[in-house]
Order: sequence, then structure tokens, then C-alpha cells
Amino acid sequence: MLLMYYLYLDESGKPTNYRDNNGNIILENSRYFTLGGIAVDESARQKFYRVYDEIMFRYFADFELKTTFKLHYNELRMLKDPYDKFTRKQCFQLEHDMFQAIDSIDCTLFSVTIDLDYHYKKYSKPIFPMALALKYILERFQYFVSIKETTGIAMYEQFTESLRNKVNNEWKKLESYKNSHQPTDFKNLKKKVLNGDPTKEPMLAFADFFVYLPWNRKISNSKWKYLNQKYYALNSGNRVSGNVEIE
Repeated sequence: MLLMYYLYLDESGKPTNYRDNNGNIILENSRYFTLGGIAVDESARQKFYRVYDEIMFRYFADFELKTTFKLHYNELRMLKDPYDKFTRKQCFQLEHDMFQAIDSIDCTLFSVTIDLDYHYKKYSKPIFPMALALKYILERFQYFVSIKETTGIAMYEQFTESLRNKVNNEWKKLESYKNSHQPTDFKNLKKKVLNGDPTKEPMLAFADFFVYLPWNRKISNSKWKYLNQKYYALNSGNRVSGNVEIE
């Protein structure tokens, strides 16, 4: 029986135009959109699950959480309920525990960041950025699992049927372009990306925390190098292959 790998995906930023029709910046939108993922085998996934259970017990045992509660980084940073009841030290420690798990447990990271200002200006009919980013990540995940001679499956938070149809239509459009980059086939992957529910799948919480890092690196223009060693490297240790920046 082949050892399957699971890729858990989440996003930071909105995949919509950074400017309005008059060229003015839309303040609530971000210039960058990042799609990021954590790939794990079953053994690593179980380790993440144990850490997640420990975190939930350590920080939330005294709270009556809503059934819709999900451990998301943005809510923590914004001190939304229930994080508004945490001390500053607890917030920092929870953040540390999540990133420490990603750093210490065997996993492989992928991310694609698109400069939306460039993307929407350059093309008269731009491909939906999320569809483009997903194509790049699945291509690299396919390389990853094929080298390991196994199979893989991806899960994306809130990847609804309508969003799936939109992505498929955008992929067909992309593949029709004469000069379009034609990626490898996805023969080692399940044909459909699963729709993930973060209230039921703990790995999506770790993906949510991770994807903030490459996105924040672009919006803050920082020299972020944290977790770089965990990125997928296609050839000769070149980890840029797993950390794609389109600008």
C-alpha cells in the first residue's frame, strides 16, 4: 500500500483587484495574494493532531467555544473572541506553539504569492489569481509525490463547488493560450481538491498560520527566512521552486 501525502491549503489576502476602475487603491484589499500549503504523510499528520489537541486543552479548556470556532491566525492577531480574553503572553505563546509544530514536525511547505497590482495591470483578461496560484502549487505537489513514487490529495478551506467550477474554467482558459506554461499532468493526485472544514480538520489551522508568513513578508518587505528550510526544493536544494513569487 502506497504512503499517501496530504496537502492542506489556505490563503492570505484577497484574490481581487488591488485598484478600482479609476486606478485608485482599494484600502480593504491587499496588493498581494498568497496561497500556501503544508504537505504531510499519515505519521506526521497524527503528530500535528496531537499538538492541536494539546493546544486546545492548554488554551481553551476553560472556554465554551462555539461550534463554528476555528483556530485562525487573523482572529488571534486581531484579538477577536475568544482571544480578547487572553493575556498578551498567552497570545504570543499560542502563536509560538503553532509555528513550533510546523518547524519541528516533518512536513513540506509550498506557497505562491502574486503581486495583484502587476497581475491586473499587465493582462487585459487576467486569470483569476487563486486559480493561477492553485495551478502552480498542485504542479509542485505533483512533482513532490511523483519523486516519492506515491500519491497525494489536497484539501482547501472553503473550496466550494462554485469555486471549483470557476477554477476549472480558468484552467481551461489558461491552457488555451498559445504561449501559456503547460504544467505536468496531475496523474499522481486525486482529480478534485477536497473542500475542507476547519472546524473538523485541524491541519487547516496549521496551514492558516503558515500562509500568513510568506504573505506578510511581501506586505512588510521584511527579510523573513523563518521555515525556509521546510520548503519543497525541486532541484539541487533550490527552495525557490516551493516558494514562488510572481511580480
